[in-house]
Amino acid sequence: IFTLEGLPDLIVKFKDSYGILDFKSTSETDKSQNYKYQLEAYAQILENPNDKTPKLSPISLIGLIQFTPKEIRSSDNESILQNLKMQYFKLERDKKHKDDFLNFITELIDILEKNQAPVFDARCSICNTAREVAKV
Repeated sequence: IFTLEGLPDLIVKFKDSYGILDFKSTSETDKSQNYKYQLEAYAQILENPNDKTPKLSPISLIGLIQFTPKEIRSSDNESILQNLKMQYFKLERDKKHKDDFLNFITELIDILEKNQAPVFDARCSICNTAREVAKV
């Protein structure tokens, strides 16, 4: 049995739904595709909770808030005052996105259940995701 666990940095309550946002410190380039499975995992966890997690449904929005470090304005041994550029990147959450996530998790579980790591295959979505995340 496998269990997904984790919580996003921010949950937003709308009138009839919820949104999930996660914070990343990174470059100005949109990194949302690198974190699409992490964000969808949070949505799945909240829509299908265990005994420890409250049910929040439906999740209508998922996205990243990216902070890009800019100039350091001042610093001492206890703190740093720094300018940051903040950007928001929304990910679509539709049936295709959910199905892609479930296929990804199924492939990942299949790999984890093996006794040894598989050989890299460029056609493997897990291999390609790992390669993209390693670039971050």
